[in-house]
Order: sequence, then structure tokens, then C-alpha cells
Amino acid sequence: MTLEPTNEDRADWAEMSITLFQTHTGVDRDDAASDLIANICHWMRREGMDPQAEIERALMHFAAEEEEVEE
Repeated sequence: MTLEPTNEDRADWAEMSITLFQTHTGVDRDDAASDLIANICHWMRREGMDPQAEIERALMHFAAEEEEVEE
């Protein structure tokens, strides 16, 4: 049986990504999340994806995961 990750797990994974991003770019913590998201949008565009649609989909996932916690 595979356990579903918690939102704390998800936040920890994001923190690891942001920390690695900061290590490679030198961007400060206040700007790291938005800069990383912008760079991911550049990557999505290069890969033929629609960044706006993917962000909207990500926000739907986020909302659903937040609702799971409230239940």
C-alpha cells in the first residue's frame, strides 16, 4: 500500500527545490519562489506546454489538497 504524501511532505519538497534553485542562482529567499515559478514557465513554453493552463491546473491541485486537510 502506498501512502499519499501529506501537504507537509509537499511543502518540504518545494523547499528543497527552492534551496537548490537559490544555490545555483544566488537569488534571495524573498524572490526565490516567484523566480523559480517564472523559470518553470519558461521551461513549459520551451516544451510546448501552456504555462497559464498548467498554473491553473496546479492551483486546482493545491485547492483539492487543502480541502483534504479540512475534511
